[in-house]
Amino acid sequence: NNVSGISNKVSDETYYYEITSKWMELRTADMNFVIDELKAADSSMTLSDSWFYDKANEETIISILNVMNCDIIGLMGHSLGGATSVTVGRRNDISAVIDLDGTMIGEEIGVDGNNIKINDEPYPTPLLSIDNEEHHNSRIMCKENGTIYSNNVILDNAENGYETYFKGSDHMNFTDLPLFSPALAGILGTGSVDAEKCVDQVNTIVLHFFDSFLKGTGDFSVEESY
Repeated sequence: NNVSGISNKVSDETYYYEITSKWMELRTADMNFVIDELKAADSSMTLSDSWFYDKANEETIISILNVMNCDIIGLMGHSLGGATSVTVGRRNDISAVIDLDGTMIGEEIGVDGNNIKINDEPYPTPLLSIDNEEHHNSRIMCKENGTIYSNNVILDNAENGYETYFKGSDHMNFTDLPLFSPALAGILGTGSVDAEKCVDQVNTIVLHFFDSFLKGTGDFSVEESY
C-alpha cells in the first residue's frame, strides 16, 4: 500500500513514476479487460475464447451471467487493487468505487521537475476510501505541510467522496488474511485492532455503500473513524 515510502529511498521522481506507472498500466488493463468481457458476454450471451481453457463450464458461466446486471457496476480493491479500482472507476459505466487502504498511484499522470503530477480532473464516480490509522495520519500530515498526495487530490476533487479509517489497524486488517493465517498477516502488517471485528465492520460499511449507490436503497454516511 504505502508505495510513497519508495520515494524516501529514490530521490528521482521520474524513476519512481516510471516504475509505478508500469505497475498500474498492467493492473488497469487487466481490470478493463475483465469488465469489457463481462459486458460483451452479458450483451450477447456468448463467451469468447478468453473465458476458457476448455468449454466444459460454458453453460454454468452463462447461467451466472443471466443474473448479472452489467448496467450497474461496482469496483472494489485492496492496496494496489484499490488504486486500480479508482483509476478504472473513471469509466462512465462504473457506478461506485471502494478503495481499501490503497495509495491511488494510478492517478499519478507524470512528473513536473521532481514533483509527481496528479490527475486533478473532478472524480465523477461515488468513491469510498477506507484507510489504516497510519495511512490516515500520513495523509493528514501531507495536507498540513502542503505535500501533494494522490489520495488527497482525488478525494478533494470527488463529486461524491467519502473517507474513514480504523484506529489501531494496519494494512492487512482490510483483508481476511488475519482470520485464517494470523502469523502471515502479522508479518505483512496487522495492528492492535480486533481482526474479526474490523473485518465485520468493513464488510458492513462496504455493503451499505454499494446498497446505496448500486441498488439505490438508503442514504450513505460513514463515521470519521472506527
